[in-house]
Amino acid sequence: MNKTVLGFMSMAAIALAFSSCSNDDEQSPVQPGTSTVGGRITANLDATSIEPQAIPAGTGITFIIDGRDLDPKPDNSYQYDKVTVRAEVDAEGRYTVSLPARKNPINAQVVFDAFEFDATIITTNDEGFQETTTARKVFSRNTMNISIVEGQSQIRDFTYTMEGNDFVNRATIKGTVEAQINDNVGEVTGISNVGNQNQITGNGNDTLLTGGAGYTNGTDIAVSGGTGTGMTVNIQAETIGQVFDGTIDNPGENYFINSTYSTTTTGNGTGLQIRVTAVDAANNNAITDFVIPAFARGTGYAIGDIVTVMGGNNMGSVEITEITEGKVTQVTVNQSGEDYTIGDVVTISGGTGATFEITGITPRNEPIPANVVLSFRTNNGNGETYRTTTNAAGEYVVQIPVLPTNGSDNIQVRGVTFETASTYLEDGEFVTGPKIYYMNQRNVQVFTEDIKEEDFTYLRRN
Repeated sequence: MNKTVLGFMSMAAIALAFSSCSNDDEQSPVQPGTSTVGGRITANLDATSIEPQAIPAGTGITFIIDGRDLDPKPDNSYQYDKVTVRAEVDAEGRYTVSLPARKNPINAQVVFDAFEFDATIITTNDEGFQETTTARKVFSRNTMNISIVEGQSQIRDFTYTMEGNDFVNRATIKGTVEAQINDNVGEVTGISNVGNQNQITGNGNDTLLTGGAGYTNGTDIAVSGGTGTGMTVNIQAETIGQVFDGTIDNPGENYFINSTYSTTTTGNGTGLQIRVTAVDAANNNAITDFVIPAFARGTGYAIGDIVTVMGGNNMGSVEITEITEGKVTQVTVNQSGEDYTIGDVVTISGGTGATFEITGITPRNEPIPANVVLSFRTNNGNGETYRTTTNAAGEYVVQIPVLPTNGSDNIQVRGVTFETASTYLEDGEFVTGPKIYYMNQRNVQVFTEDIKEEDFTYLRRN
């Protein structure tokens, strides 16, 4: 008896055929199914980055399967060939491959191509300070095994490591160091200074709020102006086009005192009623005076509209001279935004001319100055200290050896005290002057090959 494994033709069309003979009977070839494997392959090509990067496009990954595992009735006397399928990553480090498989799990060995790359690395000088440089380095990954099953799709992401004794068993810590340096910039907590700091009223006499016109009630309304971004407000506003006064255009006849009459208009207004308060009896009860009831001011009217008073001889009419224009009457903070300054005057969108002043903020932290020294002392081994400095954005990065026998280390982090110009509140006024900043010791646990993000905060010394 013999068995033959036919060639593996392509990833798109797998055709492995097995034939066998038992006595004089021939069996039809039995073909395997397929299993799909895909994912993304990365490496720490730039030690200053929080996330690992995609390995170079075209780097290969090879899957090796024992032909014996693909035969549903393997023959112990036959030497089976290995079936190999190769894939290459794209520019984003992604790959996908279709592998021959059976309904029962079988093993696929995964072999990774090594590659060279001009990597951004971190080195340590004699004083323990770490420096960033670029060097040609080799990246590789150990062979591994995965299990595949016919009809199964699985995601397998892999990570390469940099070769060389200086770049194994390391942990990378990086992040941003901040402090509250400017007390006059941050998220909005108060607007105007009328009554409750989170609420203001637009009564027309309020110099800190111009009520504007054309507004309607709304939530999460954007604003413009000021030093910050992202603030939104909730507003209440007058109903646009409510009537408050008018003049007699035509007095008409046959109207009655203290009677309330509906009106019509050729404009857009609706709902206005007129209460007649005086008539001229000598002129057939012509209207001489009227009021507009508070419950019937209507909506949608415009100054100059002529409304007909429906009653009497239906000839009485009134010209509208005073209406509500959609002035903002109340504002509350919805989204507090960021980077606003006390004293900023901002304009509410959705109408024209409504403004208010910011009177309270929660100060934000911001990056500390460049070249502030951070020290990282290991507990394992000889307790060495590694130092790095912040850049102009307050960022830092450091690499620390982790003993493979322990697999982790608890790092003591200290920051050097520094002095910088700060804006702070003194005797009710903001002043700018030098202040001392310090950082309390922090402990950070790291593991071999960690890429860990840790942000630190300095405190101001009063």
